[in-house]
Amino acid sequence: MNVKDFIINISDSYLKSIEGLKVTDFPAGHNGPYFDKETPIRNISHWIITLSNIYNWTGEKKYKEKVKY
Repeated sequence: MNVKDFIINISDSYLKSIEGLKVTDFPAGHNGPYFDKETPIRNISHWIITLSNIYNWTGEKKYKEKVKY
C-alpha cells in the first residue's frame, strides 16, 4: 500500500464514523501523542486539506462535496 492509498483508507473510515456531518461540524481533535486538546478549527482545516488532496488524486466528488460549507 502506498501513502496515498493509506491516507484515502483512513479518511474513508473517518468519514463513515461521522457520516451526516458537514465539515464545519467535525469534532475537535488532539495534537499528537500528548493528547493536547486542539480547537475544532484546527482539526477542520486539516480535514479540508486532506479531503481536497484526495479529491485531486481521485476525482471522486464525495470528497469535494464534504468540504463544501
